[in-house]
Amino acid sequence: MLNFEVLESSDPAVDFHIARSRIPGGWLVYITHSTCSEAGCCFVPDPRHEWDGSSLPPEQEANAESGIRLASS
Repeated sequence: MLNFEVLESSDPAVDFHIARSRIPGGWLVYITHSTCSEAGCCFVPDPRHEWDGSSLPPEQEANAESGIRLASS
């Protein structure tokens, strides 16, 4: 069973609903919009599940090899 955790947004004007579920090798991220019946999902590679659900700081950029660079990396 997938257990989704809702991710909060720092911008209340953002009308997206984002949730993630821990899966082997990373996270399954599910995104919906309150006024649209369409949804999307993506895989965020993170084998050690270190991503805390927050955005990366501006000084860190996406790592082409893993898709995400974590603060502890």
